[in-house]
Amino acid sequence: MKKISLHHLFALALIAFVALPVQAGEAAYAPEEQVYISNGETTRRVAETYFDAYIRRDWTAIEGLISEDGGFSDPTSEQIFGTKPHRGKEETIKAFRSGYAGITAMSANITRTVFSSSYALFEGTLDWTLKLQSGKTIDTKEMPIVVILTIKDGKVVDHKDYADYRSFIEAFRRVRAK
Repeated sequence: MKKISLHHLFALALIAFVALPVQAGEAAYAPEEQVYISNGETTRRVAETYFDAYIRRDWTAIEGLISEDGGFSDPTSEQIFGTKPHRGKEETIKAFRSGYAGITAMSANITRTVFSSSYALFEGTLDWTLKLQSGKTIDTKEMPIVVILTIKDGKVVDHKDYADYRSFIEAFRRVRAK
C-alpha cells in the first residue's frame, strides 16, 4: 500500500471541502433558477403590458392587471402635488382616474429595463402635458423617471414612480409668468 503524504491528504481534504459543497450547491439552486426564470418571464409580460397601459392612461386595462391589494406611490411627487400612497385596487384606480384627469398627453422614452424575478424597472424620460383648471397647459419635456413594479401571481402588487420634477416646475413657472 502506498503512503499518502500529509501534504496530499490536506490537498484532498481541501478539494472535498471546497468542491463537493459547490457541486451540491449547484444542484440545490437548479430548481430556484427555473422559478427565477419563469417569474422573470411572467414579470416581463405583465410589466410591459401594465407600463404601456399606464403611459396610455388606460385605467380599465390597469384595473385588470393590478391585484386586489395592489398599490401606487410616488414619493417624489408629494412636495409638488401633495400625493400620498394608495393601497388597494379600488383606491388606486380611483386615484389614477382623478389624479391624472388633467393629463392630456403622455409618452415615455425608456432607455433601460430590468426584469428580475418578481421585479420590473423602467428608466427613461417622460413627456407629458397637463391642462390646468385655468385652461392653460404645461408641457413637460424629458422628465427623468424610474418606475418599479412588483409582480406576484401575474398581477401588479406594487407600483412606485420616482421622478425628477424640475422640468415640470420650470415649465409651470414659464406658464405662470405669461
